[in-house]
Amino acid sequence: MAFVLSKLLWVLTRPSHLLLLLIVAGTLLLFTRHRRLGRAAITGGILVAFAVAVLPLASWLAAPLENRFAVPHPMPAQIDGIVVLGGAVELSGQEIDLNSAGDRLIGLMALAHRYPDAPIVYSGGSALIAGSEVREADLAKRVLESVGFEPARITFEREARNTHENAVFSRRLVEPGPEEVWLLVTSATHMPRSVGCFRKAGWPVVAYPVDYRVHPERALEHRIDFAGNLVMFEAAMKEWIGLVAYYLLGYTNALFPGPDNAPGRSPTPLVSSL
Repeated sequence: MAFVLSKLLWVLTRPSHLLLLLIVAGTLLLFTRHRRLGRAAITGGILVAFAVAVLPLASWLAAPLENRFAVPHPMPAQIDGIVVLGGAVELSGQEIDLNSAGDRLIGLMALAHRYPDAPIVYSGGSALIAGSEVREADLAKRVLESVGFEPARITFEREARNTHENAVFSRRLVEPGPEEVWLLVTSATHMPRSVGCFRKAGWPVVAYPVDYRVHPERALEHRIDFAGNLVMFEAAMKEWIGLVAYYLLGYTNALFPGPDNAPGRSPTPLVSSL
């Protein structure tokens, strides 16, 4: 039930949906005796769209999430394994495409090369409310095979529908020891919520964020691109809403999980750490 409610909550709170609802409702009100309210709703929608287009709102929301954890520096000399969270591939017609989180697979392959003896878990099921026979873990396996990566060393976890289940189901598969060092690979904006879930599940993983969107020294730089900015704005909003929801649901122990004993770190791009 919590899974279904979380999906419905995002449908209702997604910024693009709210913006569309505001403009449509305002337009309908123009044909009633509440024309003033309708004009206010339309004006508000236009102003919000204008702000997203011309102000660095998306960067302001995403930067604190991305800066929360850093790629380990120096990297551990030896690790016990790697966990990669799904969200990087999707089925488009009959083709499998990498989406904007495709760096998660690149990170998987890079770390697999760096740590050739480390086992890997890729966690990704179906995020559809009605479920699906198509599981993201299966799609990721096909992508890796297509580029010549041998997937035999990877355990594909196919049942997780969200970040909470990524942590719970992956830990159930691995049963890591208390002293084991496992790297967690996911997008930088998604890392705080992910680490919080793994800690709650009793698995203190080491964050290895990828897929940075905002450079920490250029967070105030901006380009006027409504569609691109809206996508980034929604991705950041989804994480902030998710952090609150997961904390209230008891999926994390902290409202904004952060690094332990690692103050002042800034994120290191993937390319400079390999």
